[in-house]
Order: sequence, then structure tokens, then C-alpha cells
Amino acid sequence: MTAQAPKRLLFATDLSSRCDRALDRAVLLGQQWQASAVALSVLDPATAGRDLKALGGPERVPQSVAEKRLRADLAVECLPFTVRVERGPVAETVLAVAQSEGADLIVTGVARNEALSRMLLGSSVDTL
Repeated sequence: MTAQAPKRLLFATDLSSRCDRALDRAVLLGQQWQASAVALSVLDPATAGRDLKALGGPERVPQSVAEKRLRADLAVECLPFTVRVERGPVAETVLAVAQSEGADLIVTGVARNEALSRMLLGSSVDTL
């Protein structure tokens, strides 16, 4: 029995620079496996305004700011991405989108910066 390469990748990002390597990895894997790709950013209602303000966007229109930023980050010609911006609890929303999109693999970056730099990946990545 041989393993089959994933045909659909989900790249989950918080739009921070910590996800740059994960994006590079998703592009390389997508090319190698000739897979389709979905890019997802989840806006947690509790922190969306603060997070997007830190990225230079206005707090009043977080979904459009997040989508614009995500599309700019995905300006790669070698692997076209379907873009999704959703609202909700991060881990649960990523898993729901992965299921609805038929993703075979989730690619994500490391955890957010926190005081005293946690040794663990972070609650969302731990949950995933």
C-alpha cells in the first residue's frame, strides 16, 4: 500500500510574520504534490480589532482589512490560493474550514508572541 500525497492544503495564518515560513512550506508542498490550496485567517471576535490595528488596519472593518492583507501576502504565482477570512474561535474555526474545504493537511505557523515566550506552540496550534 502506498501513501497518497495530499491534494488539498489549508494554510492557516494570523497574518503575522511568524507565518512566513509556514506560507513558504505550504507553497513548496503544494507545488511538489500538485495540490490546491486554501489560505485562511480567522478573526477571533475577542481580539480582532486589536490584532488588525497592530497590523496597521482600522478596527472598524476587520474582515476586509484581513482579506486585503492575506491576498497581498499570497502574491505568489506558483500556487494559487482560495482566500477565506472567517470569524470565531480560532482552533474550532480552522478545523471547521478544513473539513468544509476537504483539506488533507493543515499548515500553520508558530504561536503568537506572549509575555515570557511560552515554550509550547500555543493554544490554537495545540488544539489543532
